[in-house]
Amino acid sequence: MVQSNSNDNGRALEYALTESLILRYPNAILDQDTINDQQRDRERFSVLPVATQQYFQRNCNYFVNSVLETRIGVNQGILELKRLKDGQGVEGDVTDIRLLLADRTYYNISLKHNHDAVKHQRPGALVKQLGIDNTNVNTEYKNRIKEIETVFYSKILAQENEFITIKGRDPRIISDLYRGVCLNAIYYINQYSCYAPSFFTFLVGRFNFDKVVVREDTIEVSKFMDISMPTNMSASIVENSYIDLSFNNGFLFRMRLHTASSRFEANKSISLKFDTRLMSNSVVTSIFQVS
Repeated sequence: MVQSNSNDNGRALEYALTESLILRYPNAILDQDTINDQQRDRERFSVLPVATQQYFQRNCNYFVNSVLETRIGVNQGILELKRLKDGQGVEGDVTDIRLLLADRTYYNISLKHNHDAVKHQRPGALVKQLGIDNTNVNTEYKNRIKEIETVFYSKILAQENEFITIKGRDPRIISDLYRGVCLNAIYYINQYSCYAPSFFTFLVGRFNFDKVVVREDTIEVSKFMDISMPTNMSASIVENSYIDLSFNNGFLFRMRLHTASSRFEANKSISLKFDTRLMSNSVVTSIFQVS
């Protein structure tokens, strides 16, 4: 089975889907940025194993030729085709590929390769992610993280600078770090639960889109359109390193805290990330068997 979540493979998949779209809709207009992205990522695609190239091409062709019309309507043509930059996700637009249709509406695709994560966010930026524009609150939150890190560093040996070494000696040191960071995040999420709309938008995106997850034998398409915004949220800890995050519009996420780097430098900020996945929702998902 072909599996990869790398950034290069993600861009190679975007390249493959765009090429399939161009082949099907040769009159669609491409802007210069998209042309440049295709030229750049052609090499990323070409260095993939042949089996992976074939898998990407097969699934992308299947999506374009057998699935896309079920999403946009059989009589629609594509007037413009655009690949969006990763930075636009920071602004709430999670679209990877945007299509301008013949009726002048847009169809947005958020493309994923073999995984369900909606976000990989840094816990240190939680206050900003919540949408809280308050320097004092942000400083208070980050100071709490520093206190948690100070406790962590007080438990390690002078020569230790890798998590695997600490895990072998005393895994409780790492689980205590994770638990402290998670509990700190939970406190602020629950304390500022009225910021549910902005945090939900950060996680899901503010633009209507289909999330397309390409797997080896299937394509999953989830319709993130016309979703009601939440007005409240709550968070709770699960097994030291997981946070269950519930919004009152029916969406439940699980945030798994993990190290973003295998190494650390004593008394400096520790590189951590949340791997945030959607566990329950009211979104309609269609699964297509690739043939």
